[in-house]
Amino acid sequence: MIAVNEEGSVLAMRGLGYVYRAEKKYDLSEKYFKMAIENGDSISMSALGSLYVLEKKYDEAEEYLKMAKEEKVEIAKLRLGELYLLREEYDLAEENLKEYLLTKEYEGFKREAMEKLAELYRIEGKYDLVLKYTNMYQNSLVNEQRMRAEQEQKLNRALNRAGNGMYNNLKGIF
Repeated sequence: MIAVNEEGSVLAMRGLGYVYRAEKKYDLSEKYFKMAIENGDSISMSALGSLYVLEKKYDEAEEYLKMAKEEKVEIAKLRLGELYLLREEYDLAEENLKEYLLTKEYEGFKREAMEKLAELYRIEGKYDLVLKYTNMYQNSLVNEQRMRAEQEQKLNRALNRAGNGMYNNLKGIF
């Protein structure tokens, strides 16, 4: 085990795991995620579980995702839901995806859960629920776009005020 004196070392291990996963160097990704886990990083449990899903090692994926969920890593609920959907374990998929929607996590990931729930209900022929989660997904996108537009307007107003103040100051000099 590597002696870790600072949280940054664990973050670096996890970061390398993500980098190697993106480069499809799964053996190195696994190595760094496991190193981070050995040093107390529960988020890497979820990351390793997601890696195992990519490799179609579903039993290992479930093991690490469940451990991450027990450690309160919220994204593990989403990833477990996706795993169970792949394995056609629809009740468990639904349970985990709905649990994830109740978290305070990033809205983009919540949209993934909405999308997966719509897919699940399409498979099960529950079209009223497909419509419900598709609408939730679309409303989430619209709300995010509205919030971005409002933030952009606030920024533009602030920049205009700052620019007007500078202009007035410069006008007095020249």
